Formats: sequence, structure tokens, C-alpha cells
Amino acid sequence: MNFFTKMNIANKITFLRILFVPLVVVFLYPENFYANVLSLFLFVLISVSDLVDGYLARKYNLITDFGKILDPIADKILITTIMLVLIQLDRVDAWLVAIIVSRDLLVAAIRDLSSSKGLIIAAGGWGKTKTIFQMIAIGFLMYKSNTVFGIYINAKFIGTILIYISTFMSVYSGFLYIKAFIDSSKSIDVDY
Repeated sequence: MNFFTKMNIANKITFLRILFVPLVVVFLYPENFYANVLSLFLFVLISVSDLVDGYLARKYNLITDFGKILDPIADKILITTIMLVLIQLDRVDAWLVAIIVSRDLLVAAIRDLSSSKGLIIAAGGWGKTKTIFQMIAIGFLMYKSNTVFGIYINAKFIGTILIYISTFMSVYSGFLYIKAFIDSSKSIDVDY
């Protein structure tokens, strides 16, 4: 427990995001509207907490190396876990998830390599926008009902359109990240 108490508030929020992911999964599986709404609520809460911990870290100068590593891992754990469950629930195509996860693994590997060489390649606007689209798409794909306050919406259709858009953004932002790495690595010795 000493490990958790030593963390600053921003890192505690990030760490708690990871711990809450299994709850999202547990409530997503039953064929029960209320359980699914609870799962969606937890997913939204975890997604919003990502903004909160980043805001707190910047505002109160709580940025740490631990937080820089943990924050993107927490995002990937959340998104990848829920998308894998959505494949099993037949709400998203496996090939789309494979593209998104592959891109994220490639960017993580490049991020590790570049940081080992002293390079910092900031996440661009496309990557951040991609994440927002992914979160919204996943929210729609998690929602089993097609009515909200008595109004018909085709949640799976909307979620599918948004996941296609976010997959395009994922590939494009990954390309931009790789290009930035190649451009930056010209000035240093990088073994390929």
C-alpha cells in the first residue's frame, strides 16, 4: 500500500483507471440493460479521468517519469481490453482492432527507442483526435439498446462509422509519428 500512497494525485488517478478496467468488462458481458449502462458509465468515467489526471499534472506541476510511462499504458489497457471484448460480443470487426493495436504497439516501440536516444517526439493533434474518436466509438459500440430517452438511434451503426474514422486517423497519425522519428533520428546515431 505504501506504493500507492507515495504517488501524487495525478498518478493515483491514472493507476485507478487501470484497476477499474476489469469492472467495465464484468458489467459489459451480461445481457442486461442496466449492467451494460453501468459498464458504459464506468468507461466514460475512466475516459474523463484521463483528462483530469493530465490537467492536474500540468496545472500543479505533478508531471513525473512514472506518470509519463503509466498514462499511455493505462489508455492502451482500457481501449485494447474493451475492443477485444467488443470483438467477442460481435460489435466490432477483428481486423479493425488488429490495425489499431498494431499501430499502438509500433508507436510505443518507436517512443521507447527514441527516448533511449534522448529524443522526445510529442504526440500530435491527429493522435489525440484519434483517441477521442476511439473513445466515442467504443461508447456507442458498448451501448446495446437503440433507444435513448425514447428516441431511436442505431448505436452499433454510429459506433462502426466512428471506429472506421478512428482507424483511418490511427494509421495516419502513426505514419506522422514514424516520419517525425525518422526526421529526428537523422541528427543522431540510431541503429535500424
